[in-house]
Amino acid sequence: GVPVVGLFGPTDPDIVFPYEGKIDSVRVSCPLRGCYNWECENQECLLSIPADEVFQRMVRLLRE
Repeated sequence: GVPVVGLFGPTDPDIVFPYEGKIDSVRVSCPLRGCYNWECENQECLLSIPADEVFQRMVRLLRE
């Protein structure tokens, strides 16, 4: 029952995001998306997630 905002870069949230309830996810548009490289050295896809977008989604979930 806890609101969750998942951040996804190298993985596919449709496969690895098993949560139900108040959820949202932030997906990035990155050429490496879906690589599943857990030890990526440049972290390009995760670093491109805008913090303000994550914050806005968190606020929206908490207000529901």
